[in-house]
Amino acid sequence: MRSTGSVVMAREDTPGDKRLAAYYTTAGTDAPIGAEQLRAHLSAVLPEYMVPAAYVLLESLPLTPNGKLDRKALPAPEGRRMPGAAMKPRGGDRNPAGRYLGRGAEAGAGGPQR
Repeated sequence: MRSTGSVVMAREDTPGDKRLAAYYTTAGTDAPIGAEQLRAHLSAVLPEYMVPAAYVLLESLPLTPNGKLDRKALPAPEGRRMPGAAMKPRGGDRNPAGRYLGRGAEAGAGGPQR
C-alpha cells in the first residue's frame, strides 16, 4: 500500500550521527519541488535545528497493511548532508537525568522507540 504526502523523522544511520530526514512526494503537483526549494522554504519558517539535513523524493510513502506509515520501509538518505542542518545535541545529554528526560521527549514526539 502506498500514499502521497511527506514525513520528517530523526535517523541515526551512523552511530552517534543523528539527523532529521525529510521524505516527500510530488504526486498531484503541477511542478516537481526540489530539495533546495524545500530547504529554503523550511529555513525561512523554522529554527535551523528543525530543518531536515537530508531530503528524499519518493514516488509514494510506504504504508503498512493497516494504512499507517511504514517507517522501516523508508530508505536511508543517500549522499552528503546539507551544510548547517545537523541536529543540535540536547543539553541534557551530559547527565543521567538529562538522558532520561531526552528519551521521554523523543518518545512523546514520535521519535525512536526504545
